[in-house]
Amino acid sequence: MRNNKKELIKWYVLIFIVVVFLSTCKKDKNYTIIMGTVIHAGTNQPLENANIHVYGYNNSPKKFMCIYCNNPSVDGVSYDLQTDKNGKFNITIDRDNVFMEVTKQGYHWIFPERQARDLEITTGKVYSNIFKLDYLVESNPIFKSKGISYNDDTLWFDGSGSDKPYYESLNTFIGKGPFSIYDYWGALGDKYKKFYIKLKRKGTILERKDSVFVKSIPIFSDTIYY
Repeated sequence: MRNNKKELIKWYVLIFIVVVFLSTCKKDKNYTIIMGTVIHAGTNQPLENANIHVYGYNNSPKKFMCIYCNNPSVDGVSYDLQTDKNGKFNITIDRDNVFMEVTKQGYHWIFPERQARDLEITTGKVYSNIFKLDYLVESNPIFKSKGISYNDDTLWFDGSGSDKPYYESLNTFIGKGPFSIYDYWGALGDKYKKFYIKLKRKGTILERKDSVFVKSIPIFSDTIYY
């Protein structure tokens, strides 16, 4: 009888040790939960099928394990997923520190909090955020004089959107016009684009700052009068 009690006590002790060991191992795991919503920066509407790319140091995906991804097309060892129809995504990983980037064809990630290309996420945290993507638009404005133009008119244009104008030689036009230019700086969809125009006509220089609303279309072309 005593032997049975001793054996029973040994089993209890062994079970206790195993439970403590397993709970300790579980606490040592650093799970990082990354969730968020990707939206169009100009309209604040969700973006479906935006690409979420998560990876570890030295671009070593073998050390990365996706424990749960909310997209059924993503398998258990992938580090790429896409947003759903509501622009949402959710991923839980077991990794030290990771980097993440958000992309979608035709869009650009404007993320003021980061200086590098990708966002660094610390391990063992729940990271949730709204990620804004701007639609990139090719800008091809046409410049036309509102009044009488002359052969020696000189027109300068700056579409960089900066606080102060920067008139480079590539954006200088001489003559009566109209003029057309492929704007190197491009534009962002569903937002206002600032620009500067400077005109030299018969010794008089006129300069103005203005803006134009740009829709989310591949190529934006509008007539700008000077």
